[in-house]
Amino acid sequence: MNSRELRKVPLVGKRIRISRVSGGTYQGLTGEVLEDRENVLIIDDQGRRKLIPKKVCTFEIFDNGQLMGEINGKILIGRPEDRGK
Repeated sequence: MNSRELRKVPLVGKRIRISRVSGGTYQGLTGEVLEDRENVLIIDDQGRRKLIPKKVCTFEIFDNGQLMGEINGKILIGRPEDRGK
């Protein structure tokens, strides 16, 4: 999937991996998206809730173990219901 299509995909329940980050210690974190907020994703990382800022991360998104694609978090900034428009 390209970024235009991927930005419309609901992320809650999907598995993500942080493939790149500019600053911070988020590189390589993997988890299931619990909440998709305007500027952060809240993920379950081995039983721990982590707040991940979208602005500094690039995400790989997985569905049923299959890589759907990779997207820059800056594209995901905003309310999820507004991204699909």
